[in-house]
Amino acid sequence: MGQILHRSARTTEAVRLEIQQSTESIAKLAAKYNISPNMVMKWKQRNGQLGRLVFRPDEI
Repeated sequence: MGQILHRSARTTEAVRLEIQQSTESIAKLAAKYNISPNMVMKWKQRNGQLGRLVFRPDEI
């Protein structure tokens, strides 16, 4: 089963993993994936989380 992305998502779990493991510069990674350098830095700082963050309330 594939990953479901919302329409404004720019990265997938595979891309985020590659960003975290890469030794390339932040500028090169940002250009490679067409995302901002701030986004690259954000994913490099999130060791082991890989987008498993959920932004929804536990109860409605």
